[in-house]
Amino acid sequence: MVVSKKTNEILETIENFPFLNYDINSVLNTEDENLFITLEQYLVENEIEEVIVALDQSEEELIERLYQFLIEKKVNISLRSDLYKFVSGLAKINSVPGLPLIST
Repeated sequence: MVVSKKTNEILETIENFPFLNYDINSVLNTEDENLFITLEQYLVENEIEEVIVALDQSEEELIERLYQFLIEKKVNISLRSDLYKFVSGLAKINSVPGLPLIST
């Protein structure tokens, strides 16, 4: 699952590298006024294992809320690398060429 305002850009980047075996089955745009309700439904209905959060640093409050929400749901979280300063105790860094991700 991808959560982003730039969903098309992120999907394009991931789809250009099929050998990485990312299976994107859901995309949520953060401009959805019911984002957290929709996210909860997707997580349950689709048995989502990993969520990629690709937001701008200017959206710090939303990033923090999403991160806390996803931790409680016990899914793997990957953040676009420039979001690093918002996260502590990171486990690893994965790289999709053109889209480095930090995973927790």
